[in-house]
Amino acid sequence: MMDVDDFAQATLVAGAPRSGKTEFALRMLIAAMKRHGDASAVMTVSGRQVADALGDRVIHELSAVSQARPVTTLPAVAFRIMTAVRSRAGLALPKLLNGAEQDMVIRRMLTAHAEHGERGDECATCKLLRAYFAVADWSGMAVDDANDAFANQLRDMLARMNEIGAKPESEDALIIRMASQGEIDERRERLRVQWRLAFALRGEYRHAIEQAYPGQYRLDASQLMVDATSAVAQATEDDLPELLIVDDFQDATLAGFDFLDALHRRGVRLLLVGNPDESVQTFRGSYPEYLFEAAKTRMGARLERLEPDTVRPVDYRTLLAARVSLSIASVEQSDEALPDRPGKMPKIAGAWPLGRLPESDGLPDDGSVETALYRSAAEELDDVVWKIKTEHLRNRREWNDIALIAHDNATVRAFGERLRSDGVPVRYSSVTRPLKDEPFVQGLFALIELAALKERTITASSMGLRAAGEYIRSRVASIMNSPLVTIGGDRWHEGRPARITAVESAMDALGALASVLESDDEAGKTDDAAETRRRDHAEYALLPKLIDAWHDYKTAFRKARDSRDASLETTPDAT
Repeated sequence: MMDVDDFAQATLVAGAPRSGKTEFALRMLIAAMKRHGDASAVMTVSGRQVADALGDRVIHELSAVSQARPVTTLPAVAFRIMTAVRSRAGLALPKLLNGAEQDMVIRRMLTAHAEHGERGDECATCKLLRAYFAVADWSGMAVDDANDAFANQLRDMLARMNEIGAKPESEDALIIRMASQGEIDERRERLRVQWRLAFALRGEYRHAIEQAYPGQYRLDASQLMVDATSAVAQATEDDLPELLIVDDFQDATLAGFDFLDALHRRGVRLLLVGNPDESVQTFRGSYPEYLFEAAKTRMGARLERLEPDTVRPVDYRTLLAARVSLSIASVEQSDEALPDRPGKMPKIAGAWPLGRLPESDGLPDDGSVETALYRSAAEELDDVVWKIKTEHLRNRREWNDIALIAHDNATVRAFGERLRSDGVPVRYSSVTRPLKDEPFVQGLFALIELAALKERTITASSMGLRAAGEYIRSRVASIMNSPLVTIGGDRWHEGRPARITAVESAMDALGALASVLESDDEAGKTDDAAETRRRDHAEYALLPKLIDAWHDYKTAFRKARDSRDASLETTPDAT
């Protein structure tokens, strides 16, 4: 059993799902408050509702505490420290912008640029907006009363930039790095424009906030973590907790990690509890495996493993979860066997190694997992809605404990509208990118298209060589940019993303060679001296062999094309 005083200055505690991580963190909080005073430790969780529920348990256990919220969120801790620092310095106290205030600032900023465009007096940002929308009259697209899509996307973009730690001073380096991952020159240029515009609007957004609220210190939730990291250096010991316990550490953003690192440098003991094998906040910039590795390298954190206190009976749902957990490799290199890595589900027969259960095994029929095959979408809708309502009415399941996951937003919306019409409270949490636009799906489509082209052959298609080269190049780029192709991967590691640069160079070379084949002046000519030189050098280098292969392919292509043209000329008129 771990003791709260046995932990290092920074300690990582990793556990598999349902191993009791949150309960462990709560026990450590109560133990620290009992031993060192109720103001000595703070615990953070991922949401306000969970924080309130756990905070009530702490107060019930200790009878009374001096802290208003012994369990809170990491942004709340950051806000508390910033308030103390600025109050002591006599500066304006921080105040968060709400969603309506953010929208007002963004819309005013975009409206000002739209007026620039209408007057013909475009600034540098206006030119970036015109390049971004790729139309001369872009003002109506940036400011549309009927559609706030661009303003909403901009607000999300600004938040994500803060959360991943994209600092203004690293703008040029970030743009070069991001743009180098483009598929073709047009794609790279598009990325440059997008990032330049994002950084430009981000700077104007901060300036617009200062103008809208003069003399105040207003900031949004994403900027809070960035500013709080700087404020930690000015904080006194009384402003900082002795021990900070972070539950769900794997969901911290990079900006949140920098804040924790700043606290660690000030002497705050950190107990970081989580699972590096899972995350629900990756879209906000969390990177679980990197966070755990960075905590060990930057903070010198010691890794502890949390084992369940009790052994639960294995049901079919647990088996399926173990199969998924033990089949996911890591992008971070590790010498540990996959089942022994932190956060992995236990090895269960049939999960590791993956195998079929015996026919006599009744585990699939234990009722923990149900499946259904429907004959129509309407039948599926009726049955799923009926099951949700039955689960609530018959089994007394809370609405907040029921979730419906679908593969696209349209399906989510259809089920939500039906449930609401039946009196069921619905809260949406939908994705913004369709499945067809996911990189791995794009890569699969590209593989299928290339396989179909190989089966059909280029000569039988309606494409010329140059068009075929562009077609192949774009499909190869999709494959290389997808998770299907990695470098340094093996059975236990996913490896690093591949880079398209080398393949693009080869595709450019093949595209240039197309001009040789398509030149009518060169058709049919044979240079005896050149042929002799090729034979003389063939045994010394691979390039002549590649050239010979190209000439063989060129000859076969011409014969096939001439044969097809001849057959078209001799075909009788059907009329």
